[in-house]
Amino acid sequence: AGLGVRGATPDLRGSRALLRFDAASCWLGAAAARIENTRLGRTENTARTGLWRPVTGWPNANIEAWKRSGASAAQLRWLREGVHFEFTGAVPPIPSPGNHKGAGEHARWLHEVFAELIVLGIVSEVPHRPFVVNALNVIPKGDFDPDGCEKKRNRLRILLDQQPLNEYLSPQRFRAETLHRARGLIEDGDVLLQWDLSSYFYHFAMARAHREYMGCTLGPEGPLGNRWFVWN
Repeated sequence: AGLGVRGATPDLRGSRALLRFDAASCWLGAAAARIENTRLGRTENTARTGLWRPVTGWPNANIEAWKRSGASAAQLRWLREGVHFEFTGAVPPIPSPGNHKGAGEHARWLHEVFAELIVLGIVSEVPHRPFVVNALNVIPKGDFDPDGCEKKRNRLRILLDQQPLNEYLSPQRFRAETLHRARGLIEDGDVLLQWDLSSYFYHFAMARAHREYMGCTLGPEGPLGNRWFVWN
């Protein structure tokens, strides 16, 4: 899989590699084992992310089907090349604010998750400081219990805080359907379904040139510390 980790999932997003095989190697091996346990449907020592394969890849093999469905030019570009940021002008160097408190409080979980994200190709280590280094945070969900079962101990969420970058982005606006307009779409006897995408943030690949704005670091400590990463 390009990482020297047996059983790791093949990369569907392009090149990515861990650049130094030192203390992180065993963490990557453990991450690959958890991913495999999840793939096999086991209930113990499973992936912290809940993922066992990359949830998207590009270029998209179904591009012709998307064309026939009426996808816009912007959507087709995202599917071909990954998502592009729409900047209002040149982005100056943005000072790194440092990670939030939650990243330190849940540091072990954060390192375990990043090891899985590396194996899955969702993040990549890079040999240089990304142009924008965004703050990371770890936020407990409502049913998180540090002393509970494995499932409840992992009820945490990663936040990539890109608020400083927002100042230089053109907002992508859309209009949601109102109840008044939606009533014309529903007839007696219709059944309504809700489709909830798991790990929704990971479903969008970034354009290669814009991954420099998706940088982060786990800080100076830990097995994956003192390294630079970008989200793919």
